[in-house]
Amino acid sequence: MLVVVLSGFLAGCAFATRPAASEGKGLEADEAELIVSMFPKAWACLGPFEDPKAVSAFGGIRAIASRAPESLWRTLRKATGSENVLALRDNITALNLETFPSETGAKGRSGWGVAFSTGSEARTLSPLYSTSDTGPGWAMGEFELKEDTTLLAQCDTAFSLDSFETEFMSDYYSEHRAVNVLHLRAGWHRMYVMSQSSFFTCQLLVDSASARLSVTQMTDVSNGLSPFITLQDMKASDVVAGSLVSPHFGAPLLNVGRKALRLAAAEVQAPSQLRVRHFDTKKVAPGQTLILQVELQQTSTLTCEHMQDGNQAMNITIVLYPEGDYPSQQASLQVSCHRNASSGYLVAYPDFDGSIQRMWVAPPNITRFEQKSCPSSGCPVVLSLHGASIDEGPGWGRSYEYDGPQAHRPGFPLPAWLVQPTNRWKWGTDWEGPGLDNALYSLRYVKQFLPGAPGEGDLEQKREIYRMDSSRVFITGHSMGGHGCFVFATHFPDLLLGAMCGAAWGSMSRYGNNRQPADLLDRTDSGLLTAAMDEHNAYFASANLKGIPMRIVYGDKDENVPISEPRHMARLLDSASNDTTIVEVKELPGVPHWFNQQIPEVMEFIESKLKPTGSGSLPMPGLPEQFEFEATSPWNFGSRGSLRILQQHDASRPARFFVERCAPKQRDVDVSSGGSSECNAAQEELAQAKPVRSLTDLAKGLFKSSTSSQLDPHGVDTASSRGEDPVWIVNTFNVRRLSITRPMPGRQYPRALRVDGHLFSLKQLSQTRCTHLCQLDKGWKLCGLESDDCEWDRTERGGRNRGTGPIQMALRNAPVCIAHGSGSGQRSHAVQLANHMYFVSRYAPLIIDASSENRNGNAIDLPHECVDANLILIGPPSENSWTSFYRCSFASYLRFSNDLAGGRGFVLNGHSYAASGTGLLAIGGLPTGRTALLVHGIDDHGLEQAAHMVPIRSGRQSADFLVFGPDYAWKGEGGLLAGGFLDAHWRVSTAAWSEPEHFGFVLFNTSAVEEFYSQCPPELPMRPDPWKIAMKLVCGSCFFLLMMHCMWRKTRSKI
Repeated sequence: MLVVVLSGFLAGCAFATRPAASEGKGLEADEAELIVSMFPKAWACLGPFEDPKAVSAFGGIRAIASRAPESLWRTLRKATGSENVLALRDNITALNLETFPSETGAKGRSGWGVAFSTGSEARTLSPLYSTSDTGPGWAMGEFELKEDTTLLAQCDTAFSLDSFETEFMSDYYSEHRAVNVLHLRAGWHRMYVMSQSSFFTCQLLVDSASARLSVTQMTDVSNGLSPFITLQDMKASDVVAGSLVSPHFGAPLLNVGRKALRLAAAEVQAPSQLRVRHFDTKKVAPGQTLILQVELQQTSTLTCEHMQDGNQAMNITIVLYPEGDYPSQQASLQVSCHRNASSGYLVAYPDFDGSIQRMWVAPPNITRFEQKSCPSSGCPVVLSLHGASIDEGPGWGRSYEYDGPQAHRPGFPLPAWLVQPTNRWKWGTDWEGPGLDNALYSLRYVKQFLPGAPGEGDLEQKREIYRMDSSRVFITGHSMGGHGCFVFATHFPDLLLGAMCGAAWGSMSRYGNNRQPADLLDRTDSGLLTAAMDEHNAYFASANLKGIPMRIVYGDKDENVPISEPRHMARLLDSASNDTTIVEVKELPGVPHWFNQQIPEVMEFIESKLKPTGSGSLPMPGLPEQFEFEATSPWNFGSRGSLRILQQHDASRPARFFVERCAPKQRDVDVSSGGSSECNAAQEELAQAKPVRSLTDLAKGLFKSSTSSQLDPHGVDTASSRGEDPVWIVNTFNVRRLSITRPMPGRQYPRALRVDGHLFSLKQLSQTRCTHLCQLDKGWKLCGLESDDCEWDRTERGGRNRGTGPIQMALRNAPVCIAHGSGSGQRSHAVQLANHMYFVSRYAPLIIDASSENRNGNAIDLPHECVDANLILIGPPSENSWTSFYRCSFASYLRFSNDLAGGRGFVLNGHSYAASGTGLLAIGGLPTGRTALLVHGIDDHGLEQAAHMVPIRSGRQSADFLVFGPDYAWKGEGGLLAGGFLDAHWRVSTAAWSEPEHFGFVLFNTSAVEEFYSQCPPELPMRPDPWKIAMKLVCGSCFFLLMMHCMWRKTRSKI
């Protein structure tokens, strides 16, 4: 790998050591050891630019290259690297190539340069622009293939080829996980590399065993012949006391073949005590990397080997057989072995999307309890979140072990489960979005399966001793994990025993200082785009933490996170609490960014919040007399004081409530004191109210504490000794629906709520499982009073059974299926989108060709993986059968017309869009309760713009829908034609804007559009899962037989 210097604008090149060859499987055994690189020897370079995509205003880099005279490319093709540099520069100067405006170029213009890649040295060249120019730019080179060839491409920056419509993913962290497969025809090909820094490195290799080793750092046992390549981030569990702690094995496979393939078989080669119980049969699209799941079964005690470092380990090798007549591939992984579970171990498990992730887990130190077992409700949890670049394992996992007075044994010393998820990758999404979901699902998995829990017996027997209480969480984290600590705490304060956040920052915009002014979009519309980012702005939601015990620890020599960040959070919480010392701040003198978690400043605080109190559960922190809570996206937030926001009026703004807890009424209270006056009025009203009775009176103990409480004739709460408050005064902002959940034992709880002046008793709020408060018109009322009255939940935006926004919700809380149509570039974008999702967060999306498959009249055959999945639909109804089938999910605000751009044009909020270069992202609610995301472009350029803006990474702007104009690439958000949020009924709300296309007006047949969408039924037909059909038949048959048996017994007794 060589670096070629272009006067400060650097290009990295892999040297082509031999001419093009056929696919790796055509090489002889001795030839397969040689790497055949097709990386161009000579490059034309254009730059520098503040943003290389600025050239899209002039047609884009491909058009610019095509406008260059053919003599430029002839010169580069003939170049060998031995030419006289000055002579070559003079030849190119004579071509009078066009230049472009540039903020960073000499005299405000870009320039052209040339560079060579040689096998022996990196040569510094003199470009045609000033030697003082540095910064991002473009490099363009050509290579020739003598025959159709499969190449493996890997660059540390984005690149594209003239024969593909998509921009290929970069191996940004140089982890050898981003490998692009290129099936190219014979002939000349032009490569475009966009470097955001002053250099880049690339590999462009003919597929072979050696090439696979070079790009993946994994030995290919098939000698380059298998269509599957295994990547290095495989996941499996550790061995504890001779047993795997979970049966899951995740193998990321890259399909280098030319057609979609699935596994036909899988078998364990080693160790002999394991066998395959089940393996994933998802199809892997050509060029896609997909994590396939293998479930293992252990037949006897596992044997481990002693390693040179003194530890024990075991190698797991699984042979994978592709369908068809192809050679097999191997997935091999070394796992650690532990004599016992006390110090912790790695656990592989299926995450919310079905992909196999891994976490570090340690069981609680039960010697800390009097009864030598967890309380009846379970042991609490220490949820520990790692910093950026930290791998899961003992390095971070054992960081809480110490020799303190409470450590009665080696290993994890605390009387709580330790759960350390991974953010789905060591960089991931900064514990935002899917990273936050990953933390929640890790808790659910450990609670359900107790992986690695010590002792003999089955799961239920172990549960008697090691039961987990996931409603009592102590959250901690460091650096990026400190940010996750803040974010988790602001989302789920009711779960927290306390929080210890180290070297933490609260928001991406403040920490990264990356919020740029909206130069070309007005501040109002720009604000709508950043609204979704506030979900993970812990500073913004800091008031949610009022009353939560918190310590913030950081070093005063932190070279990574400015110490102003944790100090800022401390100031916000102290100010909100009107107490200058509510947050415990420990500033470590002379300490840099990273420090051990065993230090007293960390462990003493954690110990104080987890110290057992007899045999019972730990008490939860008391609620402040006044507290508040806000949620920007209610789906993703928990509750505060058992009050939960279900839905907003305006989805672009946070919903908030403010609570004053009223103490029992006193006869001599001074009614002139603000809050007490309202409290007394509410208690008087409650005392005079008649008891509410219904068929579900008292909800059969749904809220047992409330049903046993009574007010005496004077309004005094006789149950106050049990921690209940007579009434809470609740004032709301932007709350459409509100519920109260079952309280935790010992937590303060109201017997009535006065919400914006409307009084409701707890009996009223506990009538059915769907009962909640709603504000649909002017005032609050009870909704969901009928036993099955959850209709809003199945129809409205934000309902748990209908889907919600914004756009990134299509990637959260569920598996993901990507269905592409037959249009130009749609399949390529589906593969690149899936690979990008894998690279950032290790997703495992299934790619569906929806152009002709899975279509049967008015229904589609959903693969079972997609029945309960979020869907990403690429292409319009005229080209994608799934988009056509689910058109009603968008019909309330978005409709396509065959009269617009040949069926690709669409109408949104009264404006038609059909211009070339226009792209669209839009969400819709699926009848399954999941979310659909439509990714669409009027042409290749429009589709490229839309696909590029799917918010896979953290810190991305978003909304419920976005329309990208043809000039979006260089204008940024100023190039948006429409964007914003939908209302509760999936219609464009007032928190949105749309403007017409800037040039031209298209007439279309509105009656044809209405006819196409008039066929939308209230409930879309769907082919049900055959397993569900079978279960219904079995259950129905059993019920029928039971009824017949009862009738026979009754008849016989009469006889």
